[in-house]
Amino acid sequence: QVTGNMPSSPAMRLQNGDGKNWYLEAGDVITHVNGKAVQTEAEYRAAVLGSPKAITITVIGGRDKKRYDFSAQLND
Repeated sequence: QVTGNMPSSPAMRLQNGDGKNWYLEAGDVITHVNGKAVQTEAEYRAAVLGSPKAITITVIGGRDKKRYDFSAQLND
């Protein structure tokens, strides 16, 4: 579960399919990174660090409980 954001993290640069920026908020739950399930912060960090230039993140919104798929560039 997301508890906060670091200003320079990939989470601050997410985009959804319509090209609009979207920001993770406290209460959102990251369930997958690049299609691989993650359950802990350590698994999330390992998945992000193992990604060369871009990641896709699946999130369950804390407020609406809907599934969202986002992408982020890591090395721009």
